[in-house]
Amino acid sequence: MAPAATLVNNSADSLKQRKKVVSKSKPADFDPVINATLKDYRKNYVPPPAELLKKVRDAIPKHCFQRNVFTSLSYVLRDFTMAAILFYGALHIDTTLNGISPYLPYVAWPLYWWAQGAVCTGMWVLAHECGHRAFSNYQWVDHTVGYILHSALLVPFYSWKITHAHHHKLTCHLDEDSVFVPWTRSELKLPASQPGVEDGDDDHPLTENLPLMHLKSIVIMLLFGWPAYLIANVSGQEFDKWTSHFRPDAPIFEPSQYRSVVSSDIGVILALGALTYFSTTFGLLTVVKYYVIPYLFVNFWLVLITYLQHTDERVPHYRKGQFNFVRGALATVDRDYGILNGFFHHIADTHVVHHMFSQMPHYHAQEATEAAKKVLGEYYLYDDTNIFVSLWKSVSKCRFVEDEAPVLDDSAPQMNLKQRRALGASKTTTSTKQQKPQTVAEFRKNFKPAPPELLKKVRDAIPKRLFERNLIKSMSYVVSDLIQVAILAYFASHIDSSFASIHPGIPYIAWPIYWFFQGANHHKVTSHMKLDSVFIPYLRSEFKDLSEPTEDDLLSHGEEEPFLESVPLMHLVNLLSMLFLGWPAYLWTNLSGQKYEGKWVSHFRPDAAIFEPSQYFDIILSDIGLLGVLSVLTYCTVTFGFWGVFKYYLVPYLIVNFWLIIITFLQHTDERVPHYREKEFSFVRGALATVDRDFGFLNHMFHHITDTHVVHHMFSQLPFYNAQEATAIAREVLGEHYLSDDTNMFVALWNSMVNCRFVEDEGDIEQMSPAKYAVLGLLLSASVLAQPPIPPPKPALYPPPTQLQYLDGALLTDPLVATAYDYAQKKISPALWNLEPSKQNSFGNVTYPPAQSAPACHWGIEAQCVRTTATADFHPDVITCPKPYQWGITYDDGPNTQTTPGTSNVRAALKAANLKATFFVLGSAVALGTGREELKALYADGHQIAIHGWTHRPFTNLTNYQVIAELKYTESIIYDTIGVVPQWFRPPYGDIDDRVRAIATALGYNVAIWTTTPVRDTQDTITSYQAPGLILQNVTKWFTDPYSATSGFISLEHDVTNITASISVEIINAFRAANSQLKPQPVAECVGVAAYKTIPGTGTTGSNGTSTSSVVSPTTTGKNAGNVVSVSYCITAMTVIFTIVLTLI
Repeated sequence: MAPAATLVNNSADSLKQRKKVVSKSKPADFDPVINATLKDYRKNYVPPPAELLKKVRDAIPKHCFQRNVFTSLSYVLRDFTMAAILFYGALHIDTTLNGISPYLPYVAWPLYWWAQGAVCTGMWVLAHECGHRAFSNYQWVDHTVGYILHSALLVPFYSWKITHAHHHKLTCHLDEDSVFVPWTRSELKLPASQPGVEDGDDDHPLTENLPLMHLKSIVIMLLFGWPAYLIANVSGQEFDKWTSHFRPDAPIFEPSQYRSVVSSDIGVILALGALTYFSTTFGLLTVVKYYVIPYLFVNFWLVLITYLQHTDERVPHYRKGQFNFVRGALATVDRDYGILNGFFHHIADTHVVHHMFSQMPHYHAQEATEAAKKVLGEYYLYDDTNIFVSLWKSVSKCRFVEDEAPVLDDSAPQMNLKQRRALGASKTTTSTKQQKPQTVAEFRKNFKPAPPELLKKVRDAIPKRLFERNLIKSMSYVVSDLIQVAILAYFASHIDSSFASIHPGIPYIAWPIYWFFQGANHHKVTSHMKLDSVFIPYLRSEFKDLSEPTEDDLLSHGEEEPFLESVPLMHLVNLLSMLFLGWPAYLWTNLSGQKYEGKWVSHFRPDAAIFEPSQYFDIILSDIGLLGVLSVLTYCTVTFGFWGVFKYYLVPYLIVNFWLIIITFLQHTDERVPHYREKEFSFVRGALATVDRDFGFLNHMFHHITDTHVVHHMFSQLPFYNAQEATAIAREVLGEHYLSDDTNMFVALWNSMVNCRFVEDEGDIEQMSPAKYAVLGLLLSASVLAQPPIPPPKPALYPPPTQLQYLDGALLTDPLVATAYDYAQKKISPALWNLEPSKQNSFGNVTYPPAQSAPACHWGIEAQCVRTTATADFHPDVITCPKPYQWGITYDDGPNTQTTPGTSNVRAALKAANLKATFFVLGSAVALGTGREELKALYADGHQIAIHGWTHRPFTNLTNYQVIAELKYTESIIYDTIGVVPQWFRPPYGDIDDRVRAIATALGYNVAIWTTTPVRDTQDTITSYQAPGLILQNVTKWFTDPYSATSGFISLEHDVTNITASISVEIINAFRAANSQLKPQPVAECVGVAAYKTIPGTGTTGSNGTSTSSVVSPTTTGKNAGNVVSVSYCITAMTVIFTIVLTLI
């Protein structure tokens, strides 16, 4: 075998994940047992031949293989007698012995625990013999005795019998053994071994901590290793689903063994029930002293014995090509436990022969071992070193095996075992060649959307039986959960009585434990940015500041600090509010879902926009169920007091909210998860836009919704108890399209909160990106400043309809303007607020001081500068519709009621063509003549109404007061006329700079200009007086322009004069006759942002249906607080849980 190289300490034997620590300590130069150096032993080692088994059998006397039921039962009686005597003696410790001396109990109790633990370990060994059929010749006797003894010691008899038989069959097979599976070099991420160089020759920064790390590993392994193995298969082979000896469908069992596992579980449940009864009757402390601590000693001895039987520097491990039964059977060590050998029925010092002939009864094993040793020679491994010295030696020197070689010999220390496969650790890889994980940037660069045919490939690969649903099996999980809920509730009912009587501080620990476990107990269009029902990501334009600062930004910000400088704190507030309030907020207000105009959207509202009319009575029925639960809660609050309901129900309910949000948020929020717009979306792409995550033992409590969510989205009718097997198959087919993450859930949660804030405004496939500054959570969604009221107050006096010059005087001091001015000044950086206005030359032609021309980013008739990204002060300009063939059709300067044709003629033509448009109206035109009536008619026909100002003066030429006055007076008269508050604005002549942008954004408006490349300005106000026919000729070319196949556009028309209105009517009629693929629509609809501001207190916008998506709101939280779990499921769960609690109370 190979020379002893560096041996690795991996404190992952503790509950921590694999700490790679290299030890410079070397194995002993001389082994007293084999009388040769370990190095020579390994070098000269030759695996045993297969025929050795027959030679040993022939050498053992035949009577050693004979089982006698009465002899076996006598040992059971012996152990029960010793246990009874010890128990009886313990009954007198706190009375008789305490009467002799108050110090005697402090000596007597540890002696009792040690001795009773040893005796009960002997009982465990006898039950173990029953599992091997070494107890008697009668199977029913073996199963009865074994079932009773193991169940009393909280061991699932049949479950462990099955896996233990597998262990005997494949002992030390690296890929098939069921326990003590060693780590490999690559799994510990160690550098490759170098010929002639031993591992550990270099210093390691943590080497000095090795003794403490070893001690920690030993303590955790000896106390918790056994239950960890039973509950979570710790130290066993790793599987793609949570594996437990208590789980009937675990991959360590065959389908035919399902009932056996259930029977084992029933035995353990009965034992736990008995313990619960005794705790209630005699007190928890009594049960702890007489049973629990001896039980921990049983755990101690079991792990110590079995660990040292299979952990030694001389024990070989085999791969498939070299393994056979006799080699595995001889890969174990006999050890001397002194007087305890008798207590343990010689399981420790005759284990080699037990592995060779497991049906041999223990009372013949010593004689058989003496005979076998003579035949086995050097293949018989024995060590009489002090047990605890051997333990320390094995822990410190047996850490890993090499990745390659069928028998682990010349390439590495042949045995370097991971102690029980590290409690709580997760396997990093099963491949000997580890691939370097991709960074997020690399993943995005190489990302390819899933092809549609992938769904069929996955379905064909998954066995048909996994799609079959079994009512009885499904109901068994319901019953199992209800039992767990009842047990926890019963446990909680004793916290303030039994637990408090032991120590007044215990309830402060017990209640959080109860809350945790009790609380623990959208598919068709997933990741479609416009149709998905939950986790709708923000767009870049919906944030205040997302990009790295440009020169313009630095000039506009000056030296001011960002608004949210305490980013970690803001993320924490955002996180807590989302986790505890996100679920009810989603149910009540559809928070994180799509936004709908015109009505409050809730899962409790039958006529909500998220439901079809045919679903009306289903929603009513759901509401009735909820009202029933609320009624019961009210009754219990009145009867038993609020504090009782709070402790037993409300806190676990908040924990349920916590888990629902953290699970679903992390399933759909990751830097790798793509979001699709309509062109690129398909069902399979949406289904794969989710992440499987490992929640440890909670995976089982959550019925694996956490680690099998990808396959659940692909095949939502596949029952959860088959999902793990289906996932293992699907991930092989999906390859790089399968997303999973084993990062700690809370680390992943923080990363997603920080790094997944928005998607770009354009692009068919987008992944989320981090915002530069955090945004406030649900609890801080309102601005810290007092915003101007929505709806706006009616001013004392509107400007005259004929006022076409600058607004001034008393019009600028009205509270409508003054309140908005104060708010905007506080919101906008001084560098922008104090920009000097431009000077008007003629119409929209203005000039700036030379020093200001660049940072102002002026859009006008000549210099058309566009802001395409958001900053801390303003949203980007909207100049186009994002999807092919979208035509954002807009009309400026109306409503025109003074000429014929006028706006009414344009409206009639649109109605005849069944088209909707955006009308950017002047406040003065609304106030003039019958302007209000025409505005009402436009709104009634479904057109979007937006702001164009009051006087049609160039906005960059106005002072800050005048800009705000133009906006607010127009907003006010629109609201006063049709009851909605527009949030879209277009400046006259398109005249805007960063100062005006900032003011518009601060007051809640989005700026829409028009498309200039290619030109989509009809130029009707200029050309119409010269050649009206030329305009129509140019516009009709748009109908077949190839550009429209790649992107939409926004056009500019006017209804301000009879000529422009007439041209607009002709364009509409020409479009009707052209059979064009263009899709005229309002700007708000094509961009997917609401046309109007939400009116507080109503939850509505008074919408006329021109927009179907979310309102731009740069200070609201990210859309990540919802969940896709059905309302009916949640209400049903609440009803069942509360009914049980009520019954117990």
